[in-house]
Amino acid sequence: MYYTCSGGVPTAEDVKRAIDDLEELYQAVEVNGNLADEKFDFMKSELTVKDAMDIKKKVLTQPPPQAPVVPGPVMNANVFPH
Repeated sequence: MYYTCSGGVPTAEDVKRAIDDLEELYQAVEVNGNLADEKFDFMKSELTVKDAMDIKKKVLTQPPPQAPVVPGPVMNANVFPH
C-alpha cells in the first residue's frame, strides 16, 4: 500500500502524516507467528471445487494486468508533473 501525490508538492508534514498513517495501518493488521498456530486456522481450509471454480471465473473475468511496456528515455526529468 502506498500514497500518491496529486495537485502539487506535498509538505514535509504531509509526508510525515502519510508515513504515520501507513505505519498504524500495518501495525493494526500485523500478526506474528507460525502457520501452524491456531490464529492462522482461518486460512487452512481445504480448497473446494467451488473455490476452484470461483478462482477460474475471477481469472477469466478479471485477468491480471499485462506486463508493462518498457518505457523509452526519460523526458523532462527536472519538471514536476501537475
